Amino acid sequence: MMKGNLEIPYLVSLEQAGFDVLYALMLSDGHGDESEFEIIKNYLHTDFVHKSCLFDEKHSFYGECNFTKEYQYLQSLDKNGLFRRFKKAVNSIAEWLKNAPNESKYKKELFDFCLKVIHADQKITPEEAELLEILKKEWHLGTTDKNPS
Repeated sequence: MMKGNLEIPYLVSLEQAGFDVLYALMLSDGHGDESEFEIIKNYLHTDFVHKSCLFDEKHSFYGECNFTKEYQYLQSLDKNGLFRRFKKAVNSIAEWLKNAPNESKYKKELFDFCLKVIHADQKITPEEAELLEILKKEWHLGTTDKNPS
């Protein structure tokens, strides 16, 4: 299979969306490694994430992510495919946040972790800055208005 030719339907769970966002951030500077993958996977299994309504069976985003399968799939995408996947994931999280009971806490926690992933190498590339701006815009960070005009 050639890189980027096959994109599977989106989205299984909010946990998967979180993983996709973090994975794209990890690779946005041109490299990633297994230790970064493990940090991301471990974060998504924290009590904070599991207590943020992600695992309520009545919630439309219920479900866990098969990280190994998702990781392999994301590795098969070219840069454009990964960017599209990132945007879909960001939008899925934004949809969930509209009605999340702990919206601001969850947004801040996830965004702070996104910054941690990006700052791991002590620099922010233009590509990383671009992805951060998308997160800020779509998650309405820095504003109390969820529907800006």
